[in-house]
Amino acid sequence: MKTKLIFIFISIFVIFMLNDSCEKDNSSSDNSIVNFKDTCLLVKTVTTFYNNDSDFPPSINYRIYDENGNNIILVCIVQTTINNISKKEFNSDNLLIKYTRINIEGEIEYYYTNEYYNNGNVKERNSFYLEGGDKITQAYEYNSNNKLTKYAVYLDDNLDYYEVYEYDESGNTIKKSEYDENNTITRYIIYEYDEYENNTISTTFDSNDSLLSSWEGEYMNNILVESNYYNKEGDNTHGYIYEYDNDGKLIENQLYFDGELSKITSNYYSCSNISENSVNANGDWNTNIFVIGGEQMNFGEVFSASIDISQSGSVITANSTTEGGLTGTINANLTGEFFTFNLIQNQPCVGTFKGYGVVNSTDDEIYGYYTGSDCNGEMIAFLIGNK
Repeated sequence: MKTKLIFIFISIFVIFMLNDSCEKDNSSSDNSIVNFKDTCLLVKTVTTFYNNDSDFPPSINYRIYDENGNNIILVCIVQTTINNISKKEFNSDNLLIKYTRINIEGEIEYYYTNEYYNNGNVKERNSFYLEGGDKITQAYEYNSNNKLTKYAVYLDDNLDYYEVYEYDESGNTIKKSEYDENNTITRYIIYEYDEYENNTISTTFDSNDSLLSSWEGEYMNNILVESNYYNKEGDNTHGYIYEYDNDGKLIENQLYFDGELSKITSNYYSCSNISENSVNANGDWNTNIFVIGGEQMNFGEVFSASIDISQSGSVITANSTTEGGLTGTINANLTGEFFTFNLIQNQPCVGTFKGYGVVNSTDDEIYGYYTGSDCNGEMIAFLIGNK
């Protein structure tokens, strides 16, 4: 079971490595954006389950970005409880150097570190799991066009399998071949494209050229609107329908099994390229604050706070009061709907905190992440608020 999960985790990363869209910086170096001050970023994802999966409660993922547009933390909340947290650390070149996943108990579930070539392409990723097991090393090689040509997986430094990629003259992936540790091919995938270079069919064969599975994509104006997966008998096992806004941002995808809706994932964005005057942060905000680190409180504990915000253009000042009587003053600067802030705690003892957040003008929602300390020690927290 662990090997299967590891394979799925690794495969997903490689799929994104091959993505040749405007998200390339996300895939190759885990940068969040190219120019933070001229973009809209995914800040919230809501997943709702239906039919046979309707017993699963909805989940909400919140993403927080630093002043460089790097997604430094993702918080998953299920039924008002933190389910897991993903934390990212970046170097001075805004390249992801460490990813850590923290489970519902506040324990590190797994983490990985990245090494890079001089041009910023990922060279090696080393993953470690909380409950022991093998160290997983993923190694990447590229051609002169920065296309991935070889991807290898090692378990405790022993080769487990590797993949080789082939491209056409336009740089589209036309074949991916997988080999085991003995250099024996185990399966391969053939990619087909339409006249606009959209990947319309991907077909997987075993080493004897027998069909294993296939994937088909449908496009409208060169944007993927539907994808379907088929087994070797040609039966549709599952599929997705995608919806976009007028700017081409993915706002919803629907997952179907055997033609029956299984889940809907809705995406919400905030923008840094809009005038701060169109953002209305003024007013009293009621917030819930989730403890996600530090020694003051237990992981996952929640307390409330009232924040009275005054906004003048890109400048925010605010007063905060927690349910326990802690008071503080906040100074923040907006870049569109994103802000950085400093909190000075006045009672019961002086403390200083720094954080990042989002004012979602559409939903009148605010969320943020901050770290710092007072006389009681360090506090790391995530907050969600509504007017």
